[in-house]
Amino acid sequence: MSLVEHLRSLAAVVAEESAILSDPTRGGVPPTLVEAKLRLVGAVEAAVSGSPDWRAALSPDERAAAEPLLVALGPDMAANAELLRRRLDLCEDLMAAIGAEARRLTGGRSVTYGALGALARTDRAAPIAVNASL
Repeated sequence: MSLVEHLRSLAAVVAEESAILSDPTRGGVPPTLVEAKLRLVGAVEAAVSGSPDWRAALSPDERAAAEPLLVALGPDMAANAELLRRRLDLCEDLMAAIGAEARRLTGGRSVTYGALGALARTDRAAPIAVNASL
């Protein structure tokens, strides 16, 4: 595949992933899509990191096709990264809330007396199992 084909494929994958992430009714991003994105990013990086003059190595037709793709990919990738960050933050918040509720329900607290008579309260982590097929 040429650099232009990699860029086109990456743009399509990023658009699909962003659509999935921005729709709260859809589940997670399919692993095959994540793998494709990683593979394409790696291929693009390999193509452009080998030489500082990688643009000069492109034919005029390839350069003309690559330029608008590169211009569009910047904001698209930034928006995609923000969607991913928000989804990960939500997952962290949900897991923290589940853990706090599990500790509350199981009474997972302990109190330790120190040598000077001070009390130290700690919350023990409650065991949590997540069914990934939900």
